[in-house]
Amino acid sequence: MQALNIKITKDRLQINGEPFLSHSIKREIGRGANGIVYLASNDILQRQEVLKIWCALNQQDRRDKKSQAFAEAAKLANAHPEHAVQIFSAGLIGGIPYATMEYVEGKTLKQKLDEIQDKKLLLGLAGIYLTAIEETSKTNTFHGDPHWSNVLVYEHHPDKYQTSIKVKLCDFGTSIFAGHELSVDRHWRLVEECVFKTTKNFKYFVEAKAELPRLKSQLNEFTSQSKPDFMDDLDWARLHTAPLRDFLDYLSVELGHP
Repeated sequence: MQALNIKITKDRLQINGEPFLSHSIKREIGRGANGIVYLASNDILQRQEVLKIWCALNQQDRRDKKSQAFAEAAKLANAHPEHAVQIFSAGLIGGIPYATMEYVEGKTLKQKLDEIQDKKLLLGLAGIYLTAIEETSKTNTFHGDPHWSNVLVYEHHPDKYQTSIKVKLCDFGTSIFAGHELSVDRHWRLVEECVFKTTKNFKYFVEAKAELPRLKSQLNEFTSQSKPDFMDDLDWARLHTAPLRDFLDYLSVELGHP
């Protein structure tokens, strides 16, 4: 395991003795299996950014963090910017991989669901989440780990009179360790789980969930195979989410929707 010595002195980050000069650290905003995330100020561009450091905080984690970091960074760089956090730069500092990314001022879907009681808003949020999944899921590039803590919910203000709720996906997973097929299966399983968690309190949730296997079976002939040449990536992703869209339509009956 590569040596790791992280210090913050007078809001400047140092890793293994090498300073990160362009950013000043505001605070730590996340820490998990893949590393540490800071809210930082880009002192050159005068804006807030996210600074992520990939490092093994668990001594049992023997994965190559450089390969993992740059694979995730490449995914973000190629993802739809409306639906995924934007990546600005990536590299090594003190031999440890890092990336600077867009800061989205909002809450995770997990946090947001504790606040929302309005079922119309919950249904809309589930639909917006599926749109983000569809727009970022391609044959060879997809999120891979789209659980509710990797979904950022924020308010969009196109002008002073309008406000809308939007989501962006963060912390894209990689298939370099798990394998592509396992990562694809996990991706779509977590999408389903996330929709369930968002709608679990709907009146017809149990009935709609019971219908889902039948809805999925109608498409299994297609989704169990490789993407056909006549379909583009967006159509292919929408084919996978179609049963969940029908699931949401079933739930919408409670709100008086046809």
